[in-house]
Order: sequence, then structure tokens, then C-alpha cells
Amino acid sequence: MTIRNRSVVTGFPRKRKKKWFTLKRFIIFLITIAVAYIALFLIVVPERPNHSYFSGVNHPMVIANRGGLSLAPENTLVAFERANALNVDAIQFDVRLSQDGELVVIHDDTVDRTTNGEGKVAEMTLAELKQFDAAHRFPGIRGNYEYRGHGVRIPTVDEVFEKLGDMHFVIEMKDPPAPAEGEQVYDLPGLLWESIEAHQMQKKVIVGGETNALLETFNTYAQGQVVLTASRQETTRFNMLHKLFLNRLYRPNSDVFQASVDTGIFNMKDSRIIDGAHRLNMKMLYSVVNDEDTIRDLLRRGADGIITDRPDLLIRVMNEMGINHEED
Repeated sequence: MTIRNRSVVTGFPRKRKKKWFTLKRFIIFLITIAVAYIALFLIVVPERPNHSYFSGVNHPMVIANRGGLSLAPENTLVAFERANALNVDAIQFDVRLSQDGELVVIHDDTVDRTTNGEGKVAEMTLAELKQFDAAHRFPGIRGNYEYRGHGVRIPTVDEVFEKLGDMHFVIEMKDPPAPAEGEQVYDLPGLLWESIEAHQMQKKVIVGGETNALLETFNTYAQGQVVLTASRQETTRFNMLHKLFLNRLYRPNSDVFQASVDTGIFNMKDSRIIDGAHRLNMKMLYSVVNDEDTIRDLLRRGADGIITDRPDLLIRVMNEMGINHEED
């Protein structure tokens, strides 16, 4: 009996010792996490340099998506001239390569949706693309196809810069399709840089691309002389790190974010996200926003610009909120 009692008594301190050891390890773990998190705030996050593109712009930018595709045939000189008449701050357009290596302004990889033609852009020469009516499918505000049959054509980047060289632009490079065997390969980023440099547009364009590879290639030519839009991958990484309170781990490779307001669980319509971009000396643009309530919400949150199909609506809302974009 004595032996059994001693066995029970001597086992109890061992259990207490094991529990204390587990608790001690947990406390050390918490302290380690706390120290690591505090150390994040000691990390110096480099700011992006100032760019003259934004010089004198002290209001949210009005950016006409494809020239304002609700008001005129998208990605055409007609649309761009109309947007210019509205005094927008910038015009967004898309760039693809024709079969013969010309930079053409069109969003889709085919001409089917916007013209009276059919076929892939990359499989047609510039001369062939110029045969199509780029206003054919645009119904117009009144639904009377007022631009159809009036010589509206798919423009080249050079034509845009020559016609509207005083404007500012937001350019998206579209990823070229994989070339067929034996087909000549053209360098879209390199050709775009040549056009920008030839027309002295370095301080008047923001350039973005569908992939990091396109942007990295472009910047090997531009060498920081042009404002860059973050790729989708970079934007997602920035957003995710902020949501996880790890934003100081982010290292910017671009100057501007172009965010969608509809991004699921990682919603970027967030004042904290906008403030985080500003701390890095980066701008936050939202695309594509056409409804009045969302426009008002983004303006109140501090958005640096809104890309919209309805620049007329955006300007009206800004004026109603006391934000006059023509006073800077």
C-alpha cells in the first residue's frame, strides 16, 4: 500500500512540470511572433520617385477608358478627340501588334466586336486592318449608328501621338500570341518605346502590361523614364500583404496601381489600401467605374483617378462634390 501511494504522489509533479514546459514554449512562440512583427516596422520601404506626369494634378484624374467607349467608337481618334473636348486628364487605350509589326490601337485580339470585319489582329497587316470600319458596331447614344460609314479606322500609336501629342495617356500592352514556326517575331515593348521616344511622350504616358514580363521588357528600354502601371500579379501581391498586415514586406516595381473595385475577398476599394499606396509615393487608379454611387465612394476614399466609359458622368459627379478638375 505504501508503495502504491508513493507512486501516485511522485507522478503528480511530473504532470505539472510538463504543463509548465508546454506553456513556456507557447509564451516563447508568442514573444517571437511579436518581436518579428515589431521588426517589420523597422524595415525601410523605398518610395517611388516623383514623376512629372502628375505635376500640377491636385485632383482625382478623369481617365476616359478607350476614349470613353459609351460616348464614341472605342479606341479611335474620334473617341479620343471627343474625350479631349471634355477636358479629361488622360485617355486610356490598348496596343496590339499587326502581322507586319505595326502598333495598332485595339482592345480585343480580333476585329469582330468593333468593326465590320472578321479575324485576328495578329494575322492581318496594317493595310488590311485599315480597310475596316472601326465605328461599324457602335450604336451611338441615340442608337442610330451615327459614326458608321464615315471613315473611322483603327489607328496606330504613331497616329494617336501625332494627332493628340498634348494629351496624357494610359497605355495597356496586350500580350502578343505565340508566333508560328518560321514567323517573324516583333518586340512590342521595344516598338512602343521607340514610338514614345520619337514623339517625346516620355512624360505624358503611363504604360502597363498584362504580365510582369511585358513590363520588365519595356522598362529595359525606358530605364525609369516612363510611369509604369503594376501588373495584375504585383497588384494582387500588394493587396494581399496589406490585408495580412504585412505591407512592409512589399517592394514596389511600378508607380501606379490600376485596381478593380470587384476583386472578391481582396477588395481594393479600401481607404487603407489607398493610404498604403500613397506612403510609397504610388497612385491608385480604379477601373472601370461607370455608376455614380461607386464614383462618389471612391472619390471620398481618396482615389487618385478613375478610368471610366463615361467621363462626362465622372466630371459631373466631381463638380457636384466640389471637385473641379479644371482648376489646377
